[in-house]
Amino acid sequence: MNQCGYIRRIQNSALQNWSESNCVASSLTFFEKEQENAPLSIKLVTKGIERYRLGSASYKLNQGEFIVIAQGQTVETTIKSKESTKGICIYPPLSMIQEVFDGFGKPLEKQLDSEIKPESFHLTTCIYRLVSLQATSRFLNQQSPTLLSQSEKDDHWWQSFYLNLAEHLAYDQQKINLILGQLDVVKKHTKEELYRRISKTRDFIHDHKFENIDLNELAQLSSLSKYHFLRSFKAIYKQSPYQYLLNLKLAEAKKLLQKGYNYREIANEIGYSDTKNLSKKLRA
Repeated sequence: MNQCGYIRRIQNSALQNWSESNCVASSLTFFEKEQENAPLSIKLVTKGIERYRLGSASYKLNQGEFIVIAQGQTVETTIKSKESTKGICIYPPLSMIQEVFDGFGKPLEKQLDSEIKPESFHLTTCIYRLVSLQATSRFLNQQSPTLLSQSEKDDHWWQSFYLNLAEHLAYDQQKINLILGQLDVVKKHTKEELYRRISKTRDFIHDHKFENIDLNELAQLSSLSKYHFLRSFKAIYKQSPYQYLLNLKLAEAKKLLQKGYNYREIANEIGYSDTKNLSKKLRA
């Protein structure tokens, strides 16, 4: 491992009664490390860019993004920057994650009547944004300032943090599993890769929702043909990219209408060319 900068522990002591866990903050201009059989981790970038390689897949994490890396993989981490790249790396206790996944969504009566049989859980590796709809994103966005604060956090605090994190991870993975199950693809690896690519285009739509987004641009971003991109996007989000973008615009238009904006002002703000059509949709 080569590094220039510092890595400091946020979690000062091991969490009792659970498997090994840790949480660290980093400020680095250079870092290179390859780790075989890596533990379950969440890598969050608060400033700069971090790059990861898992097998043949490469991931670039920008500021405000995080990645969930399942245990047992070979992980290559690279940071090269003139200014300090800052981040948080969370290593949740695997035994707690396992127990939460085993019992998540199962009726309490069933859990009381019979012993829960452990099942191997799987986390889909994907880049997520802190400002996103996922439950884990909202949780980490709320908790990241607290993690970086200098206040003392005892064993009870960390246990509560990891338990909440595990529940949010399980909730998001359950939703992802439902989506993957509806895709007309045989191989699980292919399903997850398709989900990663389409999720990336959805984030792009959110970031540019007031602009005129070109279908060719979205297809190119997903590295799919226009036909397969449209088909896959609709399979995952139950609407076309155009309908998805239109709904985002209308949601913002309703907020502006409540603030007293007139229809022409709203149309200019959200990039909607037809003021009359916009007024009809908002009245509907």
